Amino acid sequence: MIIGPVMALNILSTFQALSPGDLLLTGTPGGTALKAPPKPVELLAGLLPAHLKWKAFFGRQAANPDYLHHGDVVELQVATPDGTIDLGRQRTTVKEAS
Repeated sequence: MIIGPVMALNILSTFQALSPGDLLLTGTPGGTALKAPPKPVELLAGLLPAHLKWKAFFGRQAANPDYLHHGDVVELQVATPDGTIDLGRQRTTVKEAS
């Protein structure tokens, strides 16, 4: 992380009310499904009209099997390695939007 959890909470709390149980999404870590195209592809795409460039981008993303799908399970745990802080575990099943 570029900004650690404590500093992120301090910064966020200056302009956003935070309550226990709030979920904070702080960015896109490496290893996620969304990836920028390789530099040569990005340069070539820059030559296309915007609507074609975005159509190609979203088409490529739609075909990416790494995205979460209906029924996938995501499990998170927030704890320090020594166990002095343990905020528990959260388990969420992905459901397709209706």
